[in-house]
Amino acid sequence: MRHGGLVHLAARLAGRVPASRSTRPASRAAKWAALLLPLLAMLTLTAAALAQSIDVTASLDITNGLARPGAYVPVRLKVTNGTDETLSEVRIRNNSPVAVAAPWRLAPGEKGEQVLPIFYAGGDLTFSVEFAVSGSTRSIRAPVAPPNVRIIEENARLIALDPTLPDPDEARLQALREMFGATALHLLRLPPDVAALVRRCGLLDAELTEASGQNPDGVIFSNLVWAPGLGDLVQPAAYQPLGAEAWPARDRGRLFVWLGVFTFGVLVAGLLMPRKRWLAAALTIAGLGAAAAILIWLMGDLTRAQVLEARAFYRDRLEGNCATLEHFVYLQSRGNTTSWYRSPRPGAAPLPLPLLAGSEDLFRPQFTLLLGSTERVEAREPGVLMHTIETVDKPFQAAVSSITHQGLKSLADRPDVIAAILIEGDRATDAAGKTQSLDAWAVDWQASEDPDVAFAGRSLAWWRKDRQEGDGPWLLAWWHDPLPAAEASENHERLPALVVYSPAPKQP
Repeated sequence: MRHGGLVHLAARLAGRVPASRSTRPASRAAKWAALLLPLLAMLTLTAAALAQSIDVTASLDITNGLARPGAYVPVRLKVTNGTDETLSEVRIRNNSPVAVAAPWRLAPGEKGEQVLPIFYAGGDLTFSVEFAVSGSTRSIRAPVAPPNVRIIEENARLIALDPTLPDPDEARLQALREMFGATALHLLRLPPDVAALVRRCGLLDAELTEASGQNPDGVIFSNLVWAPGLGDLVQPAAYQPLGAEAWPARDRGRLFVWLGVFTFGVLVAGLLMPRKRWLAAALTIAGLGAAAAILIWLMGDLTRAQVLEARAFYRDRLEGNCATLEHFVYLQSRGNTTSWYRSPRPGAAPLPLPLLAGSEDLFRPQFTLLLGSTERVEAREPGVLMHTIETVDKPFQAAVSSITHQGLKSLADRPDVIAAILIEGDRATDAAGKTQSLDAWAVDWQASEDPDVAFAGRSLAWWRKDRQEGDGPWLLAWWHDPLPAAEASENHERLPALVVYSPAPKQP
C-alpha cells in the first residue's frame, strides 16, 4: 500500500491523477521528504568537503617539546593538501603579539613539510592555520591539534651539541652549570643548520664545539651579556628614548587649524552671499569644501609610515671587539598606510621580538612576520616597537683598556662620539671633570637643542631604569650611527648608538 501510495503521489504531481483522500498519507510522506532531502544533501556536501580538506599535524620534535615564553619556537608542520585547489601561502595566528606568514606552494593531493617559528607567549601553544588559494583572495582554514609544550625553567639553559661530538662527561656538565650559574642544562643534538634556526628563535643560550686554543672551553655563547630586563616582553620605558608618536599633538593641532580656517571661510561665504542667489552660494561652499579636502590631503600629513632604529652595544669584555647588540626598531604609521621593516640578513638575522607598552598588549596582534626570500615585518598597530638580540663582532672600533678617566678621555676625543661619561653608582663624570647624578645628566641633555644630545639624555634615563645593575663602574658613550646610504630616507632614520662598557664579565 505504501509503495502504491508513493506511485500515486508521483502520478498526481505529474498531473495525471487528481487529488483524493487516498493521497493524504502520500502528502505527509512528501512533506517529510521535502524536509529530509535538503538535510541529506547538506550532509553529503559536508562529507565531501571534509573528504577534501587540508590535513595538518604540528610537533616540537626539534626542541623535544621545550619552549621559552617570550621567544619563538620552531614548529614542524606536516601538511597534506586534500583539496582540488593549489595553495600558495600559510598564515599562522595565535594568542600572541606576532603572526607568521610564509610562502608554501602545494598542488592538489600534494604533501609537504616545513619548520616555521611561532612566537610563544606562555601556556598552551594553540594556533590557527590558514592557507591562501593560489590566484585568488580566498583562504582555507585547516584544523590543527596543539603540540605538547614543556617550558624551560628560569634557572635552566638550552645548549646545542653537534651530532658528531661525544656526550660531555659529568665534569664538563658541572663546569657548564657553574659557568652559566644554572641548576639544569638541556642538551639538544642539532645539525648546524637546525641549530642556526633555533638560535634565530632566541632559544639557545650556547653551543658546544670542540675545544681549541682560541676557545678552550669549547663553548660559543649566544649572548655574551644578559643584561637585566633584556628578555622582558613588557618594557614601557623602551618607548621613551625614541621620543616619537604615530600622530604627534603638533600634527593634530595643525590639522584642526586648517579645518578651523575653512570652516570660518564657509561661514563668511554663507553670510555674504545674497539669499536669493542660492546656486552661487551652494557652488561657493562646495568649492571651499573641495579646496579644503585637497589641501588637507596634500599638506595635512594624514598618511605616513616611518621607521626609527636605535642600537645599544653591551661590552663586558674589554679585550677584543665582541659585544651583545640590542637593536631597536620602531614602526609608526597613520592613516591607511602600513609601516614595514625589511630584515638586513634574511634567513640569518635573529627574529624580531616584540616590546610591549603594557601587559594588555600581550594577546593583541602587533606585527606580522613575513618569511621567505625577503623577510620583513609589517606593523598591525600605529606604533610597534620590537628588538633583536645577537652577538656581533667589531661593532665599535674603539678599544678601551680600562674603565677609568683615561679610557673616558680616549672615547670623548673621537670625532664621531656625541657624549661619554664614567659612571660609578648613581653619579657620573664627563671628560671635562664635571660630576653630577645620572638623573641630572639625563635632564640636562634632554633639554639640549641638539637632537643627538637630547636622544642621549633620553636613552641614559632608560638605561638607568631598565638596564643598570650594581654599582659599576661603567663607561657609556653615544656615537653617530647612520644607516647605509641605500637604506636611509626621509621616513627611515637611525638614531645614535649607545655603547656600554663594563669591566667584569657577567654570566649569561
